Amino acid sequence: MVTGSRDAQVLDAVRASGRASVADLAVRLTLAEATVRRSLGRLAADGRIIRTYGGAVVADHPPASPGDDPQAAAKRAVG
Repeated sequence: MVTGSRDAQVLDAVRASGRASVADLAVRLTLAEATVRRSLGRLAADGRIIRTYGGAVVADHPPASPGDDPQAAAKRAVG
């Protein structure tokens, strides 16, 4: 299976219920838990899901770019 299509399957499975555990995804998709963890890591890095302890939840909104921090000015002032 190609990594991109595997990640899409994992993402679809998480979206179907709003949240999923690594073990549940592994059984549902007939993948090794390590494979599911790697897919979840890539999806989390892309901002498509949020990793939780033992699983993942659907991200509520697209990820903000690093320059979109609304408190950036206050942080610079403190620093």
